[in-house]
Amino acid sequence: MRSIISAHVFTTSQSAQAHLILFHHIFQIAAKDTGNFIKFCHIHGSGIESVIADGHQGQALVDALR
Repeated sequence: MRSIISAHVFTTSQSAQAHLILFHHIFQIAAKDTGNFIKFCHIHGSGIESVIADGHQGQALVDALR
């Protein structure tokens, strides 16, 4: 078991659109740095098991924008 903090982001917006942009950029930077696209266990069968966030309403609504 290992925890890795990959980014801290501070924003003045709690909207779902703002969080979608933030997550998109974070995953894009991680892919560029590592040469690998971000994968999640529950979607791809391997990869990140969880993302811990502070629970702003916009974070919960990001999936609704896709």
